[in-house]
Amino acid sequence: MITLPWSFKLLYGLIADNFPIKGSRRKSYVILTGLLQFITLFLLAIGSLDNEIHIAILLFINSFAIAFTDVVMDAFMVA
Repeated sequence: MITLPWSFKLLYGLIADNFPIKGSRRKSYVILTGLLQFITLFLLAIGSLDNEIHIAILLFINSFAIAFTDVVMDAFMVA
């Protein structure tokens, strides 16, 4: 379940290129996904979660943010 977001990397590239946020196609997505990574890992680090399902959901969201960032950063390297 945690690695599932990596299967949809093609969609992330299409989203980032076709739906700009505040006029920026890539930089805004890097900032948003970076914040999402920070929030999910911070919640995991403080250790207040006892339910395995909540931990799995946070890891899923974090994996999505990492995969999305990976796609956008690859696009930065190519362009």
